[in-house]
Amino acid sequence: MSKSNLLIELGFEEIPASYLKPGLDIWVDSINKILGKNEIEFENIESFFTPRRYAIHIIGIMEDISVKTVEITGPPSNIAKNESGWTKAAEGFAKSQGKSVNDIYFTKKGKNEVCALKVEKKKKTVDDVLRENIVKSIESIRFPKTMIWEKSKFRFARPIRWLLILKDKTVLSGIEFAGIVSSDYTFGNRLYGNGKLEITSIEDYFKKIEENHVVINREERKRIILKKINEIENEKNISVVTDKELLDEITCMVESPTVLLGQFHNQYTELPEKIVTTAMKQHQRYFSVVNGEKKIAPFFVFVSNTDRNTDEIIKNNEKVLKSRLEDAYFYYEEDLKVPVERRIEIQKDILWHRDLGTIYEKAIRVSDIAYYLSRVLHLNLDKDELRKIALHLKIDLSTNMIKDGKEFTKLEGYIGSIYARKLGVDETTASVILEHNLPRFAKDTLPESIEGAIFALADRYDTIAGFIAKYGLPKGSKDPFGIKRNTNGIIEITVAKEWYYDFMLAVDNAFSNFDINYDNDKLYNFFIDRIINYAQNENIKYDIINAIAALRLTDISDIILRSRVLHNYREMSEKEFESLVTGQKRVANILRNISVEGDVNPSLFNEKQEKVLYGDCLHLSKIIESLIRKRDYSGILKEYFKIRPSIDKFFDDVMVMTEEEKIRTNRLRLMKFLRGLFLKVADFSEIVIEGEK
Repeated sequence: MSKSNLLIELGFEEIPASYLKPGLDIWVDSINKILGKNEIEFENIESFFTPRRYAIHIIGIMEDISVKTVEITGPPSNIAKNESGWTKAAEGFAKSQGKSVNDIYFTKKGKNEVCALKVEKKKKTVDDVLRENIVKSIESIRFPKTMIWEKSKFRFARPIRWLLILKDKTVLSGIEFAGIVSSDYTFGNRLYGNGKLEITSIEDYFKKIEENHVVINREERKRIILKKINEIENEKNISVVTDKELLDEITCMVESPTVLLGQFHNQYTELPEKIVTTAMKQHQRYFSVVNGEKKIAPFFVFVSNTDRNTDEIIKNNEKVLKSRLEDAYFYYEEDLKVPVERRIEIQKDILWHRDLGTIYEKAIRVSDIAYYLSRVLHLNLDKDELRKIALHLKIDLSTNMIKDGKEFTKLEGYIGSIYARKLGVDETTASVILEHNLPRFAKDTLPESIEGAIFALADRYDTIAGFIAKYGLPKGSKDPFGIKRNTNGIIEITVAKEWYYDFMLAVDNAFSNFDINYDNDKLYNFFIDRIINYAQNENIKYDIINAIAALRLTDISDIILRSRVLHNYREMSEKEFESLVTGQKRVANILRNISVEGDVNPSLFNEKQEKVLYGDCLHLSKIIESLIRKRDYSGILKEYFKIRPSIDKFFDDVMVMTEEEKIRTNRLRLMKFLRGLFLKVADFSEIVIEGEK
């Protein structure tokens, strides 16, 4: 059996950095599935990408074109044959496979007997498989946004410009789609000329693209960037802030990285650090630089896609950054001329949202919610102090830096806290201005101070209530008003602070500011879905979460605490835990679709184990309430484990569904009593144990 290597390169106009790897992963997976479906084996598969190309290199393909015998099944035997002999259905089946009805035999397929034929089939070659499937594989690639650029209306992130397919030294030509035809050429780095490079073999491909300034391996591009940054640091005695997110993005934006150092006027280092670094990163993709004291230095590092005319490139980039920093410096100086009291007044004229009033009106609502939360959490924060802080929360929304400096909008909160300190506002308020926006995204920093966390919750409850009141709950994956994101923030902060309170009452308090009724059940289910998602991100299994959610609890921290305790017990002692669950499943099954009223009557017991189990349940009921008040769910589980032998023995010795009605009803009451004790923590019948479907 011979072996061959295969290279497929898809060329296109520059694709956004964030699209590249996810799209390539989909394509590789599609190619893998195509080869597997056609029983084509290979030793290894490599994939590469740059902003202008995807390349898949498949090594050690087994070329097996042998003939094999396969069984083809057809119509059921009762349709294929009748009293007169073979039917037209059988004749058509045989003819479709180039056989006669005499070749047909019967075989079992599931529960039915069907016609079957032995047919010899030759395995498809790699060339045949690619010709049949390569376009489909490219069509399978998905991007957040796509475009149409030619008559066939083929959709892709950017226009496709070439397709090169090589098996060793043979070009697979003539595959046509999206206005192009596969052929024997590729292109190098466009900044060094954009002429066609004729390719004669896979080895020739890798050699020529390297000679034409294309570093196709992303990790090699990253290594080159980091090596050059290190050289600059040593030469200039500075430290480059190699932001990982930015490094990954830039690595995807170039084919031949050249790392360059620029500088700007020392005056701009007087600006708050994040303003300078944001001006560099947000649009220009520059790395910032710090000095030995870890303070911003008047330099920046950037990556070019060419090593030609570097002096001119540096000069142009310095000019662009200077323009942005000049704007920032102007905004900064002008903003600080406005007293903070004036900024609070200005908020009365700035809409928070066209349907939700002004920033000032929002501040009043947030203040009231913060005071409500302070009371239910027994934090006893001063109402007047909370009102003062609330009126300062959004002062940066009236500033030039946030209002007009588009690249600085992500600094909302940070700008406000900086300005507040500069304008003489107290430290607590200045800190809360920053913290109330946290977390801004998943795994972001959370507010540290009590006041910061309270306002982070209050602001989000107000935002959620307002947008749901006007537009309803988000549907599907769409979340145009950030309702899911804000709910996630509420959950993260609440759990991190270990604050126990009724989130539905908090929502109700926030909704009281809007003249509208809302669907309690839908809103509750929405919150529970977000809480379940949070728990799953902690690797808590879905059945544990469902067991807690079944109780329809309304305390976020309590729900998560219960989930963690059950999860940990299962992890530590799975068999013991599942034996407890098995007993509760049995109890739940007995009570299913049965309505039982009244209390247990001990005088109706006629089995020893009834009395034992009832006594254990009474003992448990006396201590469980105290443990629940302490939220000592680990302690409650230990108590459950103590009565497990009584439960198991009860089921061994006692027939619940006895024929005598009074005895049966009393035993059902005992089961209801027992189930009620376990439902104090979770609905254990929702937990899946091994072997269940």
